[in-house]
Amino acid sequence: MADKWGRRLFKAGGIALLIIGAVHSISFFQPLLPANDTEKQLLDLMSNYKFNLAGSLRSMDNLLTGFSMSFMLRRSP
Repeated sequence: MADKWGRRLFKAGGIALLIIGAVHSISFFQPLLPANDTEKQLLDLMSNYKFNLAGSLRSMDNLLTGFSMSFMLRRSP
């Protein structure tokens, strides 16, 4: 009987993680809107200031978006 409940819980957890990943991916389609001038400056720097990362020029926005996508895809059981 424990095997039956374990399989059900595993499937429910997998479905819940897929739903969380789908909801999280919605944030990639919405632009970030700054609330004030300080946030506007911060978003501008995160998007436009490039630094050398292992031989390629990347912004902090590129780096954080990549990490966010990889964590969303890695949440599988």
